[in-house]
Amino acid sequence: SSVGKTALAQGTQISFAGQSVGMAAKLDAAAASLKAVIRDSNSQIVNQFDFGPTPAGTADFIWDGGDDAGKQVMAGVYTLELIATDDQGKTTSPTSYVGAMVTSIGQEGADMQVGLSDGRNILTTDIVKWLAI
Repeated sequence: SSVGKTALAQGTQISFAGQSVGMAAKLDAAAASLKAVIRDSNSQIVNQFDFGPTPAGTADFIWDGGDDAGKQVMAGVYTLELIATDDQGKTTSPTSYVGAMVTSIGQEGADMQVGLSDGRNILTTDIVKWLAI
């Protein structure tokens, strides 16, 4: 069964409950700079990461729940914002993916539907990959 495993699927909402959260950015083209910004429910920046030059494709990363001072944040809902900048300084927003634990599996017509710990209900075909965190 997939219940209890962590699935990576498209989304921007992070449900932080004390454990590290796996995330990813999908870049259509190489970026001179890739930044990930994590905001709280008041849109205040909690932490941000600059991954520098990043090739096209999927870039995986993990947020351990630390703020920019290294302190653990409170459990709650946070938002992931991705910003890619090309060599000319043009910015784009890559597709973002957030990991969450599978809490339920059910049938949705001919498809299997998965319930995630962050409240999302997605089809199994929406799972990009399984994370081992």
